[in-house]
Amino acid sequence: MNELTPTTDILQEAADCFKVARESLIVGAALLWKIGTETLWQEKHSSFSEYVQEECQISPSFAAKLIKVHQNFHLSGGIPQEQLKGIDVEKLYLAARLDMPVDQQLVRAKLLSSSEIKAELAEKDGKDCSHETTIHICSRCHQK
Repeated sequence: MNELTPTTDILQEAADCFKVARESLIVGAALLWKIGTETLWQEKHSSFSEYVQEECQISPSFAAKLIKVHQNFHLSGGIPQEQLKGIDVEKLYLAARLDMPVDQQLVRAKLLSSSEIKAELAEKDGKDCSHETTIHICSRCHQK
C-alpha cells in the first residue's frame, strides 16, 4: 500500500491478504504432513518441533492442528485441497473433532462460526456441559 486509499480499498486489501493466508495454510499443512511423516526435517534439525518453530515460525501445537486438518479432510476424507483453501483452519480443526462423516464436518466448518462448532462439541447426550464456566485468572502472574 504505497498511498492512502479509501477505507473500502483498505478493507478489501486486508480481506484479500487473509484469503491468501488461508489458502497458503492448507498447502502448508500438506507439506508439514509430508515433512513430518518422511522425517525430512532430520537433515538440518534435531526435531520436527524445532523445524516448525525455526523455519516456519509457528508453534508445534499449530503445526499439529494443521496436520490434523490435512489428515482428516484430505487424506482420510478425500476432500480435495482446493475445497479446503478458503476455509478458516481453526474451524476445520474444530469441525474435525465432531463425531460425524467428513462431508458433514466440512459443511459445518464452512457455515458455522467457531463458537457454534464449539457449542456442538460441548453437547453431550443432548445436554450442555454441566461444569462450572467461571475461570479466575490472576492479573499479575496470569495463573488460573
